[in-house]
Amino acid sequence: MTIKRTISAVLCAALTVTLLEVVRSSAPEEDPLGVQSEPVVAGRMAKAVPAPAAATGTPYQAGDVRWPESKTVVVDVPVGGVQLDGLPIHLAPAAGNGGSRVRLEVLDQEATDSAGVAGLLLEMERLDAGDAPTELRVSVNYSGFAQAYGADWSNRLRLLDLHHPEKRAPVDNNVKTRTVSADVAVAAQSAGGSTIALAAAPDGKTGDFSATSLQPSSTWSAGSNTGDFNWTYPIRTPPGLSGPEPGIELSYNSASVDGRMAASNNQPSWIGEGFEWDPGYIERRYTTCAEDQKDGNNSGEKTGDQCWVTDNATLSMSGHAGELIKEAGTSERWHLRAEDGTKIERRYGAGTAPATASTGWSPRPTAPSTGSASQRSRR
Repeated sequence: MTIKRTISAVLCAALTVTLLEVVRSSAPEEDPLGVQSEPVVAGRMAKAVPAPAAATGTPYQAGDVRWPESKTVVVDVPVGGVQLDGLPIHLAPAAGNGGSRVRLEVLDQEATDSAGVAGLLLEMERLDAGDAPTELRVSVNYSGFAQAYGADWSNRLRLLDLHHPEKRAPVDNNVKTRTVSADVAVAAQSAGGSTIALAAAPDGKTGDFSATSLQPSSTWSAGSNTGDFNWTYPIRTPPGLSGPEPGIELSYNSASVDGRMAASNNQPSWIGEGFEWDPGYIERRYTTCAEDQKDGNNSGEKTGDQCWVTDNATLSMSGHAGELIKEAGTSERWHLRAEDGTKIERRYGAGTAPATASTGWSPRPTAPSTGSASQRSRR
C-alpha cells in the first residue's frame, strides 16, 4: 500500500508541472508599459507691446479763489432787501420783520484764520431802535471761493452765530447758484453786535466727514429673522497668575456693513470688514499748529498740522472711562478725573527720549468688568 501511494503522489506531481508549463507557454507575453511622453512644442520669446495709455479725461484744475475784500458798510435794509455794493452779500428783513439800519464788516482772511474759522467772518450790529435786536435774511454767494477747500467744502457751508452757536437756524445752501441763506439775529450796537461765520458743517448732502459713529444697520431688525450671519473666533490668551483671565474673541456680523453707502463715512475696523473687537483705547487731543504759537512754538508758521499744546489723555475701557489727570510729583502716573482707583502709567520705548519715543500705556483697573463675552472682550 505504501508503494502504491508513493507512485500516485509522483504521478500527480508530474501531471501538475506539465499542465502549468502548457498554460504558461500558451499565454501571450505582456509588454511592459513605457514612460508616458508628451509632444514637445517649440516656443519663442514674445516682445512686449506697450499698450496705449487709457484716456482719463482732462485732469481736474481748481479755479481761482477770490475772497471778498475786507470792507465795512452801513446800510438801510428795506423790506424788499438790498445787495451790498462790492460784496457778494444780500440782506433782507426776515419774515414778519420791518426794515432796519445795520453796520456790516467783512473781516480779512488773517483775522478769520485767527478766529479759527475756515471760511468768511462777518461782524454785524443794528444801529437803530436802541437795544432791540433785529432778524435779517442774510445771503452769501460763494462762487468766488467755492474751491478754497476740498472734501465738498462748499456743499457743506452754513451761517453760524459764534456768540450763540447753540442757535442753529435752518440754512438753505443752493449749490446751483452757490448761495447760502439763513435768518440771522443781529444784536444792537449797545449789546456788542453779532459775529456771523460762513463755515462748513461736518456733514452735508454729499457725505459725512464727522467722526465714525454707529451704523444705521445697528438698529435694523425684523422680528427674530434678520437674515444676518454671525460668527466668532476665540483667541487663546496666557493663563492668569491669580484672579480672572481676559476673554478675547473676534466677532463677525454680515449685517454690520449693510448700512454703509457712498454718502456715509465708511471705515472698516482694524481687523477687517464685518469684524469687530474693541479692547478699549487711550486717546490724546491735539490742536492746529496755527493755534500753538506761544513761547516760540512752531516758529510762527501757521499751518493746518496738528500740534501738542498740552499733555492730556482720555481713557475708554469697559467700566472705566473718562479724562485722565497727571498725578502731581510723578512723571508718568495718571488717574481718572472721576477717581475710581484705576491707575495708569505711561511708558516709553527703551533708550529713546520721551519726545520721540514710541509710547505705551499700562492701565490697572480696580476690578474687572463682568458680563457677556462681548463685554469681556473690551478689557
